[in-house]
Amino acid sequence: MQQVFSAIFCDGQSPVEESVQASFIQGQWIIQRVNAPSLTWTMAELHWEKQPNAVLYTHRKTDATLLVSGADLANLPGLDALDKVRGSRKNAVIAGLLASVIVLVTLLIMGMRPLSRGIASSISPERERQLFASLLPETFFEKHGCHDMQANEILAELGQKIRPQDANAAPIDFMLLDWDMANAFALPGRKIAVTTGLLRRIHSSEELLAILGHELGHVELRHNLSEFIRASLSGFAWGVLVGDFSGAFVVDPSLMKQAGEMALSREMEEEADHFGAERLVATGYSPKALASALDAITMREDDKEETHAILRFLKPVLDIFSTHPETSKRVASLRESYPQPEGKEALSLQSWNILRTACEKAPAEDDD
Repeated sequence: MQQVFSAIFCDGQSPVEESVQASFIQGQWIIQRVNAPSLTWTMAELHWEKQPNAVLYTHRKTDATLLVSGADLANLPGLDALDKVRGSRKNAVIAGLLASVIVLVTLLIMGMRPLSRGIASSISPERERQLFASLLPETFFEKHGCHDMQANEILAELGQKIRPQDANAAPIDFMLLDWDMANAFALPGRKIAVTTGLLRRIHSSEELLAILGHELGHVELRHNLSEFIRASLSGFAWGVLVGDFSGAFVVDPSLMKQAGEMALSREMEEEADHFGAERLVATGYSPKALASALDAITMREDDKEETHAILRFLKPVLDIFSTHPETSKRVASLRESYPQPEGKEALSLQSWNILRTACEKAPAEDDD
């Protein structure tokens, strides 16, 4: 089948252009010139490229060109193959870019935690307290803190009992929250919070001491600080990838959620477990209290809902610092690694009862 097109021809030796008739017959271009012999080009001799509303064919040996325009470009020879090649090249480029991004993100994730732990270890505890003094606003504690002064004093004294006796150590703030959920968590700034719901779920003051020892491990080993730094670095790295630096250096709890989709690593949890167990042994208490307390501190689904309902903006913080995965394996490890002597109470019965009943809502009066 013969196809005839109007075209512009250049001989490749001069800039002069001439209008020609070009026919495509049986895989060959026949170029009919006005004042010169006709030319026959096979497709194998040509290189071609698509231009706006035209196709430019170039003879490989002579550099002569044939510009075909004003035609149905879809019917011009060679374009199907050209589009396929370009499509495959485009797909290859996209696939290469995606693979590069995946490799880069993987390397960032792998290196982020060691880097963040190194940065955290370089920040003194005193400086940490200064940097994060306002991480949780006073209005939060005014609304959700348990304001039973005696109970808070007992909690603080119990926390000091499990701490190493170092007069120069930076202070740690122990606080009681009036929440029904059962949980305890550490925050940057050397803060440890315990909920009233946890006090009513655990079985003894020794278990509470064990929980405080575990959370103390997170504080002293700089786990919560390093995770906060890792989340911030992740936000910055994402800004590098997508070209948005607007929030890279803003201390915002929402940054913490990005890193908090996965909780503290298994390594960190195990380190805090062993720190707490060793503190229990050093102070004359049984590590088995920590094993039995882990079930109490593990967040239940109803606790998560309660947390979300009480304070939505703090949930990213809890997502990072309060999840304790693989409880059964951690309990088994504690039982295998430490002697299990009989336990003993860490508080007097009177002090334990004050803590257990702190901020307890009075029962509703009968209507009768």
